[in-house]
Amino acid sequence: MFAGDFLDGLEIDRSPHFNSWLIAQRRRFTSWHAAILEHLVNKLPADADEMPSHLDKWLELAPFDGRAHVALLTRLAQRGQFGAGEEHLASAAQLFASEDLDFGPVREAWRTIRGERPAATLWARPPLVPAAPHASIMLPHSDAAAPRKASLAVMPFVEGADCPGGPRGGLADGLTHDIITRLAKL
Repeated sequence: MFAGDFLDGLEIDRSPHFNSWLIAQRRRFTSWHAAILEHLVNKLPADADEMPSHLDKWLELAPFDGRAHVALLTRLAQRGQFGAGEEHLASAAQLFASEDLDFGPVREAWRTIRGERPAATLWARPPLVPAAPHASIMLPHSDAAAPRKASLAVMPFVEGADCPGGPRGGLADGLTHDIITRLAKL
């Protein structure tokens, strides 16, 4: 895949806008990387050679993601490494406790995994930790404050220049950015 942070080593003195943009981009790419690793872990066969490295990298990128810990514990149980699973569980519990995060779902998942000791049932990965809840959009002036689904605005604005792939930043880009920014504030 890739190694290191996005634009690692690049610094521009006295440019807070660039620094905040760079931090946001690094955070975004890290979350994408973790999502790709999660997808690989869920789609690859449990005995794939790449599985341990994907799990380790996923845990490195998202140390507080319960799904990553459950995936690792499931893999350890599939290989009969219950002692290593207990060690990881204790270490992860301390990590979660250091940040005052709830470790209960991961602990329950481990109990369930250990209860399913026959190897035939361990090859299927049960979704024991629920995915992150979808955020509801609440309108600020709503009396009932009913949750609503997000909407998407498709803006087919075209710049007057006839050169595809040419320079960006014209009127259409500015208008699109303004609309997206205002919609995001809703």
